[in-house]
Amino acid sequence: MFAADVSRDVAAIRSKTDVGPQSRAVLDPILTDIETGAQTIGAGGDSIRQMDALFAMTKALEAYGAAFEHPDWKPIQER
Repeated sequence: MFAADVSRDVAAIRSKTDVGPQSRAVLDPILTDIETGAQTIGAGGDSIRQMDALFAMTKALEAYGAAFEHPDWKPIQER
């Protein structure tokens, strides 16, 4: 369910976010890292792979915060 929810949200962001090509080139890999991490976590099994995926997702979220000015954005540690 977690992976499906994240994939749905990523698809919505990709389809509804109106940004220029340079911003899209930065945003798409971040979204891919988030979605891939969620799929790995959702697959279960190897807890080391899941922890690595969690760290990759956190790194992607930090990259988003560094790359874009978003008025409602808060780093993961502040949530």
